Amino acid sequence: VDPAEAVILQLKNKIDSYISKGKILIHHQRGQDIRLTSLSNLIFIAGMGGKEIGDILTHLRPSLTSSRLVISPHKNMLELREKLAESAFRLECEGLTQDQARLYPVMVLSLNQSHSAVSLYGEELWRSSLAPQYREHQLKHF
Repeated sequence: VDPAEAVILQLKNKIDSYISKGKILIHHQRGQDIRLTSLSNLIFIAGMGGKEIGDILTHLRPSLTSSRLVISPHKNMLELREKLAESAFRLECEGLTQDQARLYPVMVLSLNQSHSAVSLYGEELWRSSLAPQYREHQLKHF
């Protein structure tokens, strides 16, 4: 899901060459407006800020049952963590991923209550092999 048509077309062209049609649904719309009409096993939300991801999760929450969510916010991480800590979402795991010189947090969430609540500061995140680089980035920019 993306509100930019150019992004959707580029994504469709890339995905069509790797994955058979029907396995992945791509929508040209805002994430806050999407309606889940069938059971989704995995929902991936990335490339936007924590506030937007939080708004999308709030919107999707009533229609989620056993879905897993992978999120990768690019900014406003603390704001998102506060919202998640107070929500029904639970943390399965988290870490960091690197795209060229940029580091991004990645969290896997579910509604499975056997997992722990999302922590405010991401203790698991700081145990990642990329944590020292991420710490330096945080200190430099914030």
